[in-house]
Amino acid sequence: MEHSHEIRLGAAEVPLPASLDGPVGTTIVDVGWDPSHVLSITSWLSSLLSTSRFVVLVATVSVPSLRRLENTLAVMPTTATVVAAVVGPPLKRWPKPVMGSTGTLTHHLIDANRLVTIPTVDSLRLAGVTPEPLPQPVLSAAAEVVRIVDQLLPTPTEAEKDV
Repeated sequence: MEHSHEIRLGAAEVPLPASLDGPVGTTIVDVGWDPSHVLSITSWLSSLLSTSRFVVLVATVSVPSLRRLENTLAVMPTTATVVAAVVGPPLKRWPKPVMGSTGTLTHHLIDANRLVTIPTVDSLRLAGVTPEPLPQPVLSAAAEVVRIVDQLLPTPTEAEKDV
């Protein structure tokens, strides 16, 4: 795979990835830009984001980050089921000002059990992901996100199982 080291100033500048040789079941794309920006332009990323059945939004346990999460939830297509992965302490331990900053859409995710907290790991916060295995608490939180999405997938009919 050829790597480009060009700086992309916006999502519209991201080239379409090379096609894959076989079928793809699940695709994970780290968009890297504010979804409001991506949804406001014409690009393959905006098409992907606006037609995806499931979107995982990432935030941190802070007032600005949770406000940004609420604003992003407000612009997400209604066809997407959103799960929030929030890096920080468990929900019960969020500081009162942070919990007070959550909006209606974020509360809907909490009530629907579609908000997962991912524990803060100092080594990851400092160095990012390395070749070392991820800590078990992070893997458990990621498995919870996958479990939520799996629960929301429709069960195949008998005819679809035979295909």
